[in-house]
Amino acid sequence: MSSKNDLSSSKDTERVCQVSESPQASPRPNPARATTAQSRRQGGFDCEFVEQPQEVFQVECPICLSVLREPHLVSCCGYNYCQLCIQRVQQDSPCPTCNEAGFSVFPNKGLKRSICALHVRCSYRRNGCQWVGELGELEKHLNESPKVGEQLVGCEFAEVECHYCRACFQRHCVDAHQMEQCIRRPFICDYCSNYEADYEDVVTRHWLVCDFRPVPCPNECGVYPERQNLEHHVDKDCPLTLVACDFHHAGCTVQLPRADMRLHLSENLVAHTSLLAANSQRIAELNERKLYEKALRDDLAASSRSFSEQVARLTSELSENKQKIVALERENEALKQQLAEKTDALDRKLQPVLPTLPVKFAMTDFDRHRKGNITWYSPPILHLPARLQDVPQSSPRSSWS
Repeated sequence: MSSKNDLSSSKDTERVCQVSESPQASPRPNPARATTAQSRRQGGFDCEFVEQPQEVFQVECPICLSVLREPHLVSCCGYNYCQLCIQRVQQDSPCPTCNEAGFSVFPNKGLKRSICALHVRCSYRRNGCQWVGELGELEKHLNESPKVGEQLVGCEFAEVECHYCRACFQRHCVDAHQMEQCIRRPFICDYCSNYEADYEDVVTRHWLVCDFRPVPCPNECGVYPERQNLEHHVDKDCPLTLVACDFHHAGCTVQLPRADMRLHLSENLVAHTSLLAANSQRIAELNERKLYEKALRDDLAASSRSFSEQVARLTSELSENKQKIVALERENEALKQQLAEKTDALDRKLQPVLPTLPVKFAMTDFDRHRKGNITWYSPPILHLPARLQDVPQSSPRSSWS
């Protein structure tokens, strides 16, 4: 599996490099094709006769100096010219041979038949074509502007355009180019079989994200997993991935490549056993501590519940006491009201005899008798200050004991 992936990846790399180095590469221009194209632009044929034609009829165009293509006869001097050549001249120039203006042009079909019957060699003879035939069949043989489906019909050494990149290749090479080399040819991804675009797009863009394309392991272990499985390979299978020791929870801090971990485990059994024993002791201590903390939490919860109950009870008692205080205050107000009413009644009864009573006494004597727990007797009237103010100052003082 690894060797297959390696081979596939190397081929992919070569193809990507070819595309990136020469994305618009085109062959060098062929001199034979350039000459043929130039003659066609000028009007005449560029060809090589098998036997030199007799001088009984005109073969060469006086303008392009090539073999006459579609010969046309002028009315002034009787010379023949290529149709394309004489049409260019006739628009704004006199006859190129006799300089007469206003001449007429007629197709010379007889001369055309004589010229087309001459035997010529292929225009691409210098490239290796050995075709020989009549001049009238030369264009069919060359087929330099093929129709759809006829691109491979004609001279194998003639240059034709690629359907996709428009570069020019010899006909016997263009098929291989369009099938295997053209960067613009339609292409379906070899890995996912879903993405279809031109070859350059698939290779330079899609392959960078295709989940099914094999990619090299970042640890350089030599395995090429599919991109979608790369993370699993690195985490679970790659022999060069650094992994922690299986006893890391017990305190072993060693990290080694996965391929070397088995040797580490076999060579450190005693050390790992000691770590496990120490770890077990720590676990036991932690369990005891957890039990102690649990007991403390339970006691704290019980104390909290008791405190909450006491707070609730005291809150209830406080509310009841507040209600009692309000009731006592109301009762006190009622008693004050009753006392004021009785005092007013008594005042009305005693009003006739008030001027004859000694009512003033020393308050200091009152405080002294009160603090010394001495029995004393108050005068019959202790209130009614308004009436007391009416008593003359010359009245004798009274002290009671």
